[in-house]
Amino acid sequence: MAQQPDLDVFAEHPRRLVSSLSGAMVTVSHVSSQHYDPDALFGAAPEDGFALVYRLADMPAHDFWNDDGYSRVAPTAKGTLQIVDLAGGANSRFESGFDNLHVSIPRQALAALAEQAGAAPVRTLAVPDPWETRDPMFAALTTSFLRALHHPDAVAPLVSDHLLQAMLAHVAAAYGGMRRLSPDPRGGLDPRQLARAKELLSADLTATPSMADVAREIGTLPSHFSRGFKVATGVSPSAWLLRYRVEQAMILLRASDLPLVDIAIRSGFSDQSHFTRTFTKWAGVAPGAWRRRAR
Repeated sequence: MAQQPDLDVFAEHPRRLVSSLSGAMVTVSHVSSQHYDPDALFGAAPEDGFALVYRLADMPAHDFWNDDGYSRVAPTAKGTLQIVDLAGGANSRFESGFDNLHVSIPRQALAALAEQAGAAPVRTLAVPDPWETRDPMFAALTTSFLRALHHPDAVAPLVSDHLLQAMLAHVAAAYGGMRRLSPDPRGGLDPRQLARAKELLSADLTATPSMADVAREIGTLPSHFSRGFKVATGVSPSAWLLRYRVEQAMILLRASDLPLVDIAIRSGFSDQSHFTRTFTKWAGVAPGAWRRRAR
């Protein structure tokens, strides 16, 4: 089953719509057996993304294979929607008539959509049942897609672009769980978000955490995170982390005989000089003097 496809349904198809989202190309194509030989082999190249297959007619049993192996797919009803991960590519050969609408959605396009919508990132796409899922919203869009694909002069490019973006937003919400993030109306993080943010910030004092990664992990936008954290705590995330490092250094100073340079490194400071300056600013005395007083 290593034969090369006769047609890449996304890259080579003559009837396709393409929209770019942050450089990622979302593609819709209409592939019907009436335009090709009965033994034609159809494929999609491997990519970091997903393929949606909408059956415009009952789809017959057929061969399917990718990098993960081969399977014989049972007949599938008209109007059902399937999503395939394209990491391993996709290849199909049909023995009788078929009529499908194909959509290619790169993961980069999902990430760009989520960022524009102020939503948490979409990790994956999956339908509840690959053989039985029906989607009235997607079905309604197919009429417009087919019109734009087969009568391109009758549909303005801007309209086609908006159609693709609307489809992508629907699919991301319905099958990727994309939800617009709702910041606390007072502008602060909620207690769960705050606790998780502090946990992530203090997880490894020898490393500098990415504020963008922390924001995504707690389900908010990077632009909202710093403001929401400061509203909730009174200080910025970086100031809170610096104070936490000083507090951890105080614990080591009181409970151990470690040299100041070792305490500095364990508490997340770049060197002893940086540690001494910061500690003195926060505690009012140098680390050595503070240790003597504490004991």
